[in-house]
Amino acid sequence: SVNVTINGTAPNQTGWFLDGSFITEMQTGGTLIQPDVDSIQEFKVESSNMSAEYGHTPNVINVALKSGTNGFHGTGFEFLRNSAFDAKNFFYVPPVGSNEHIEPYRRNQYGFAVGGPIRKDKTFFFADLEKTGFLQGIDFNNVVPSLAERTGNFSQLTKQLLNPTNGYKPFAGNIVPIGSFSPQALYFLQYIPTPNSTQGSTSYSALTNNLLQHELRGDLRIDEQITNATQLSGHYSINNNDENDPNPYTTLGSFPLHSRAQNATISLVHIFSPRLLNEARISYYRSYFYF
Repeated sequence: SVNVTINGTAPNQTGWFLDGSFITEMQTGGTLIQPDVDSIQEFKVESSNMSAEYGHTPNVINVALKSGTNGFHGTGFEFLRNSAFDAKNFFYVPPVGSNEHIEPYRRNQYGFAVGGPIRKDKTFFFADLEKTGFLQGIDFNNVVPSLAERTGNFSQLTKQLLNPTNGYKPFAGNIVPIGSFSPQALYFLQYIPTPNSTQGSTSYSALTNNLLQHELRGDLRIDEQITNATQLSGHYSINNNDENDPNPYTTLGSFPLHSRAQNATISLVHIFSPRLLNEARISYYRSYFYF
């Protein structure tokens, strides 16, 4: 989620509104709804002594989406980052048989925004869609048992190992028979990577595992000018995110994560007189996070 701190307050003390609808994550703060910058008409930051309609939090960020016009207008974009253009990472350990000099990094962010008339002078639309594909190699360097220690041979240690199942008598030569390994140790041992580097007498498993992320988000706003004094508008926004977080123990696989946020709002504005205006609004916001 996106979040900010205003006037020194905690991040969860900032409320987020989109076209007047409350889209704030109350538990952690911030919001998962993130309109494309080309779809934003304006935003306003307020803090302290606000009107009663902003009674949830002491700070508010209010965002309004663009609406369409009688002419068609649009933009398209793509942002690219690639490790092929980056300098060598001193700490990177390439896979066996690879001549790579840096962990992989690829980020493609592309989308469009377009607006125009559905019925001239009456009905208008504005829509945007953005997709982000992200791959980043994460470096891990973990202490693991040496090849000898995996078989129970701890003879290189200066401290004497004791057998807790035999009255704490010393293991001869600091060698633990495999038959003395607990079932739990044997189970987890198969998931611990073998060492590929040594620093002093300590064995390490240095490797790079990839973080993958795919995000799709978009907004659609429709405006209907019913009469000169009455306007009906509504929007739908979605942010869908799939992510695989890397594991330093590759045999355990990755951590799949999925989140989605949706917001829908309908607003009816009627002007009774130059001094009297009424706005009726109904909105829906839902988000979830699976892991």
